[in-house]
Amino acid sequence: MKHSFACSRYAWLLLGIAVSTALSQETRRDPKLAFQRAVTAYNQANFEQALEQFNRIVERGSQDELYTSGLFMQGQSLYQLGQYSQATEAFNRLLEANAKSRYVDYAHYALGMIAFKENNHAEAASEFIWVLDFAETPALRDKAAKLAETLFNDYLQPNDLRRKLRRNYLGENGLALLAIVLAKNEYAQGRRSEGQKIVDNFLRAHPNTRFSKQLEQLKISPQQEFSSPARIGVILPLSGIDAEAGQALHRGMRYAQMTRRSNSRQFAQASTSSAALPAANDEVAIELVVRDSESSVVGAIKSAQLLLGDPSIVAIIGEYENSASSAIAALAQEKGIPILVPVSTANGITSLGEYVFQMNANREMKGRALAEYAVRYLNCRRFATFAPQDEYGQQMTDGLSAAVDSLGGQIVTQKWYYEGTEDYGKQFKGIRAAAFGLDLADTLNLSPGARSMKGIRSASVVEEVATPVTSIHALFLPLYHEDITLIAPQRAYYNIQGVLLGGDDWQWIATERMRELRPYIDGAVFPSDYFVDWQSERGRQFRIAYRKMMGATPDRFDVMG
Repeated sequence: MKHSFACSRYAWLLLGIAVSTALSQETRRDPKLAFQRAVTAYNQANFEQALEQFNRIVERGSQDELYTSGLFMQGQSLYQLGQYSQATEAFNRLLEANAKSRYVDYAHYALGMIAFKENNHAEAASEFIWVLDFAETPALRDKAAKLAETLFNDYLQPNDLRRKLRRNYLGENGLALLAIVLAKNEYAQGRRSEGQKIVDNFLRAHPNTRFSKQLEQLKISPQQEFSSPARIGVILPLSGIDAEAGQALHRGMRYAQMTRRSNSRQFAQASTSSAALPAANDEVAIELVVRDSESSVVGAIKSAQLLLGDPSIVAIIGEYENSASSAIAALAQEKGIPILVPVSTANGITSLGEYVFQMNANREMKGRALAEYAVRYLNCRRFATFAPQDEYGQQMTDGLSAAVDSLGGQIVTQKWYYEGTEDYGKQFKGIRAAAFGLDLADTLNLSPGARSMKGIRSASVVEEVATPVTSIHALFLPLYHEDITLIAPQRAYYNIQGVLLGGDDWQWIATERMRELRPYIDGAVFPSDYFVDWQSERGRQFRIAYRKMMGATPDRFDVMG
């Protein structure tokens, strides 16, 4: 039987090798079939598999009819895998190999996207300007025009535009966009005649660009439209370990900036008082001066020093991580520049001084708010706490405990655990013991016999987990979201009833994990830095608008930004 099984297994192995060899020989005989299979893998998001096949196509050399197609898709696959330097090399090889390839327009556009992701804004603008002027595809030209305009207006300074753009990439449309930005800068500085001269000279030389109407409009626009913007420094981790959160925050800020004028008009129209909000035309323009902290405290401090040394900066927003936020807040306070800390929930940041503001409530405040809700709305009077023995657990527990005491409630018992603990039976048994001790103490007019049985009964019910704990109205578990998987089922096993209160780290529980934990934490109450009802009409409209404008689905940090 064993021999038969082994033969069968080897037969299948040989069959697999034969099929694989046949497919390999077939694709070698038909390169177009190999290319199509690679494209199919790419379209199915199997980028590593696609890359492997496109690499083989490119290795056949520049004489192969699929060489430039292979180079382009090789670059696209590398881009999707986040291997930007290799993708750049592939696209540049394509441009060198065949300047008339149908993929040239898309290669320049892709190079622009890579440069933007690497924060090389001048190079990104140069590539988009090339597409704007020289690409044959109208839809691609339109996309490039919008991106180039955004880079010119929001990411590059006039000096960058004069010195860093590739001159050989500038056609008349790119030059028109450059003229608009430089003229606006002159107007903003109060040099209207200089701005007019830039516009007039350009229109005389290039009267029929896609931006001609915009240039003509500049000449008759009122001066207040060109008032100098309020420059706000932004310090975020746009690269490094915290890049995903930092980029989401930046996207949210950009969205708010881009939609601010239209929202103000809507609010002004809806307001019953004409003095409630300034007219849209009277708004102060805002310019975000963004710096990358590179997910490090040192990077955040260096960025803050640069921004705080610029006299045009009126305020700072940043950073993401607690230590970096505290460090730059201290520098801003010393300079007397207001700073808004957007994410940190650590205690004590605002105590650094009157110029330091914290957008999110700190941990003690969240603990107090949770206690007030539990006492006033859930009628809880007796509480037990079970928290990690560290700064986070201590601060949240202190906040809740202080509020419970001030509201006339009672902290029956407090238990702690250390990082790495897996068995929490000792702590839960301690909570059960405190609860049943409370039950016995509540018994009025105990007889001598009942008193003598107190210790025996208490010990037995602590061990007998079938007996539920009902005398504790709420159990506070300010746990890290990674620990909830272990602790929540043990809480159910030890049969501790009452309202379950969580900490702010619970908001990080993944959706899939939340479904798994539902039997143990259903009905729990915990504080969160934000909440959006995505099922509501307003929530759906916001998500659709955000996706359309920013090209990403909004998450927690997008909303906070």
